[in-house]
Amino acid sequence: MAGGVRFMRATKNLRWNDTRHKPIYTAVGSELRLPTDCDCIPCDGYYSGNYNGAYPEFFHGFYSGNYGLDIGILYIGSNDGLSKKFRLFYHTLSNTAYTTDNIVDLYEDVDFGDTVMLLSYLDHNGLVTEVKRNGRKIGQIKVNLTSSAYKKFKTGCWINRELNIAANRDNYLNKHKYRVYFDNASFVESTLTATQKINGSYYVAWDDTFGDLIKELEGGRNGLEPYEDLNDVIDKSYSRVINGFVKDFVSMNLRSK
Repeated sequence: MAGGVRFMRATKNLRWNDTRHKPIYTAVGSELRLPTDCDCIPCDGYYSGNYNGAYPEFFHGFYSGNYGLDIGILYIGSNDGLSKKFRLFYHTLSNTAYTTDNIVDLYEDVDFGDTVMLLSYLDHNGLVTEVKRNGRKIGQIKVNLTSSAYKKFKTGCWINRELNIAANRDNYLNKHKYRVYFDNASFVESTLTATQKINGSYYVAWDDTFGDLIKELEGGRNGLEPYEDLNDVIDKSYSRVINGFVKDFVSMNLRSK
């Protein structure tokens, strides 16, 4: 994204010498509670590939070496006929996939406040994200990776989970009345799959004893005026450890004051 607001929990943390901070992960499954309410700034030309809006996004990120991608759910509409709703998307670095951007509909629509499972994993020269509700698959999107990216990802990745507002044009938010926000979204729990055993298992419960939590404005302060600081945008947000998992509860507010 060219700018926006980020609430990101990352496995990467180079300040600590812990195997769990290394790029050793190939999959992640997360319970995601969609926001109880949200809105986006529609893009001008979805059907022409002009994604110049601002959207709530809830996703996993995979990064290894010079390769990287984000994949998950966003709330999007357009000024050329695309209705506003939750859809699946991915965005990759230019060297990572044969197509760097894609947005697809879910098989079944989801609504504000729904709880879904977001499952992301490597599969046949690509990376897949499935969405399940009550144990039944209701959506899927696949990134076809370049052969070099797939080989690198198989050796292990750093993984992020993010609850963001993405603005796909520099200072885009400064040119509009602020209509983009989300309320009460959360990653309730996540389980990582590693390439080596950690404490006797390839499965790692994501808690707060490793990794990093990053809250930031991306793309510069100018695009987010008149807000004084980050805490004025990320309101009512907190984290808790419950049953061995760290849970992030986030709201972001870019509505006019």
